[in-house]
Amino acid sequence: MQSSVGILLVHGFGGSINEVAPLAAKLQQAGYMVACPTLKGHGGSPADMKSVTYQQWVASAEEEMEQIKGCDKIFFIGFSMGGLIALQLALKHNPAAIATINTPVYYWSVRQILSNIYHDIRSSTWHNIKRYTKAGNSLPLSAMWQFRQLLIATKKQLHRIHQPILIKQCKDDDTVQKKSASYLFHHISSVDKTLSWQPKGGHVVLLSPFAPKVITDITTFIHSQSLTTE
Repeated sequence: MQSSVGILLVHGFGGSINEVAPLAAKLQQAGYMVACPTLKGHGGSPADMKSVTYQQWVASAEEEMEQIKGCDKIFFIGFSMGGLIALQLALKHNPAAIATINTPVYYWSVRQILSNIYHDIRSSTWHNIKRYTKAGNSLPLSAMWQFRQLLIATKKQLHRIHQPILIKQCKDDDTVQKKSASYLFHHISSVDKTLSWQPKGGHVVLLSPFAPKVITDITTFIHSQSLTTE
């Protein structure tokens, strides 16, 4: 590559770097320097999230940028809530481009959840039912409130986002409603913006069988922007 490229890759709410690890690995194989922060309060017990504010989530991602600050060009990629954090940081640090994956504006698709529960009952697998039960019991209410505050704060600033952006959204995502992606696309001010739909993959798409397609789309976007963005 003619110039060095650094990428900040941010995981989602209540998650860890494991949920973005396949994408991180591919980006590193492509020769990019990748920083994957563990957001404040994440990566351990759910109780660790109780006293953490969304500003601390953003700050912990920002601190990780130290690893890539010497790169000629910097890109932000955020999965789920990590996309909101990427957008927040873009307001301050002006990356070369941004990519979001299943990033929420409207969350919990009741229709998709009911469809998944019906599938579990029909197939006697119980995978989704167990996942919903675990999620409902594990996340502190204070953390959910902070997530909501981050979402509100980011929505108010979308018109200030002007960098090239790729918005990836799975149509069968049960955590983020499909209209979230359309909202981001229409309210972000970027001239160079793409809304890319992924038919299947669910919410944690990078750990699904459909991850290769999403990873290819993201790496292609980063490569093209690294060549054209000044």
